[in-house]
Amino acid sequence: MQALGSARRCGWLEANKRGKARIVWARGDCAIDECPKSYIRPESLGWLEAYAVWRLGGRAGLEDREAREVEAFVLLERLSAAEMRNGIG
Repeated sequence: MQALGSARRCGWLEANKRGKARIVWARGDCAIDECPKSYIRPESLGWLEAYAVWRLGGRAGLEDREAREVEAFVLLERLSAAEMRNGIG
């Protein structure tokens, strides 16, 4: 597991065990030199899961959600639309 973490430059590894800095993930105009999973907080993962459920349910019912969650959904909608326009998604 350590070798895979080093290859992906996972953020949970000590800096000296991550290996040489290089792009390990890229999509569109976004690139990162560390495994993106290292950046995702449990709260963010929860928003991604809630967003997926919300989309499957027809995108209704935002009035009962917290402002931060609605803001996350708006951002995800915007990014999703941009990917569709650019033929990425």
